[in-house]
Amino acid sequence: MERTITERQAREQYQLLLEGYMDDNSLQDKASNIRSRIDTVLRIAYAAVFPENPQALDSIPQAALIDALLSGKRHETLRRRMDMARETLNKKAMHRYRLELAESPERNMLTEDEYKNCLSAVCDFIAQASGVPIPPPLLHARETLSMKVIEDYSRIEVIFLVQLYNDISQAAEGSFILSQLRKMIQERDRIGLNSLSVKVVTYAPPMTLTDFPAAGGDSTASAPSGYARALNTALDLVESAVSRREDLGGDKPWLMWLTHGFSDQPDNETVSRLQDLMDKKVMGFYPIALTPEAGRQFTDLWPECGPKCMEPSLAGNLFNNSVLLTIQMMHEE
Repeated sequence: MERTITERQAREQYQLLLEGYMDDNSLQDKASNIRSRIDTVLRIAYAAVFPENPQALDSIPQAALIDALLSGKRHETLRRRMDMARETLNKKAMHRYRLELAESPERNMLTEDEYKNCLSAVCDFIAQASGVPIPPPLLHARETLSMKVIEDYSRIEVIFLVQLYNDISQAAEGSFILSQLRKMIQERDRIGLNSLSVKVVTYAPPMTLTDFPAAGGDSTASAPSGYARALNTALDLVESAVSRREDLGGDKPWLMWLTHGFSDQPDNETVSRLQDLMDKKVMGFYPIALTPEAGRQFTDLWPECGPKCMEPSLAGNLFNNSVLLTIQMMHEE
């Protein structure tokens, strides 16, 4: 396929797809976002190939656009995938009222696999039409993970300590992380992983004041990050889980801490408390740095903790692969 989408246009469409994926909306709302993106990229590409009559572009059906842009045996697979995405979204996103008035509307709702197939098709179309690689967060977003039911799990408790944001610009990322945590819980219930206990402690700065002067720059003053109390609450939960394990058996509890960074230094007692739990090897500590600065701060406070860096948009991959899939692998025969 010749280059019919510019690099700038491709990056804009990738960004809009990623924002739609990260929005804390239903799959039906996400489907509407992808349908708009498919329509847009098809018309951008068609206008580049056939610039003679731009006024007629709006009236050309999507099926005709796909046939014109992906003709020939070389593009047969992508043409089939784009047609399937178009048909799926026309049926399950375009005429919402038909779904809602149907006798069993849940049967006609978009599934997670269908959503990811549509997302994958439009990403591949943009990549082929522009030559711009698909960004890593979108590559992860379109992956499908099929979890299988495994019987006889050992008990395990996982405590998530999640910073919703360090400043207000990160609030959407925090909301997305929580939405992916909820999806993980739904998947846990679907596969019958009843012995996995999940507790979530969230925190954020209690107050942020931003002053916008009449002229010149602005200044922002934040209260302490609020994590000191949250961390101690999480450590209380870890210590309780350690005690339960001594009585009931099972695997060591995990503490997974996701943060953008610390705006103030924790007290020595709290630092030592976490270090002591690590030294005793009674828990698994998994620090997840959402910014490079957070990774450095983790290492400064707990030199041997080995933080992992993660883009907030990849939270779903973390929860499914690093939690559910790992637990499954631990218990496979």
